[in-house]
Amino acid sequence: MGAATSNAFWLSPDIRPDYQKDPIFDPQYGFDKPRVPRKMIATEEELNAANIPPENRDYCSHLLIKYFACREQKFPLTYFCKDERNAYSHCEYDEYVIIP
Repeated sequence: MGAATSNAFWLSPDIRPDYQKDPIFDPQYGFDKPRVPRKMIATEEELNAANIPPENRDYCSHLLIKYFACREQKFPLTYFCKDERNAYSHCEYDEYVIIP
């Protein structure tokens, strides 16, 4: 169930959080030290040179460049690039988990 459905039908207005407002708690709460901000490793020139599509340009792009380079080097035996593919997939999963 989505937040709107839960808030509209199941919870009384005095106990349900307002999902349309910003959070009121500290985003660093529960962490011993501040979280390190993420940064792009691959530059725009590298992404353009590797012909990375715009929808794949995220914090894992540097691993995608390595994966594409491996596939190009080892074609037609691209299954030898499983380590690069797994590293990219793991990074994409972590990216999915971090971003709500």
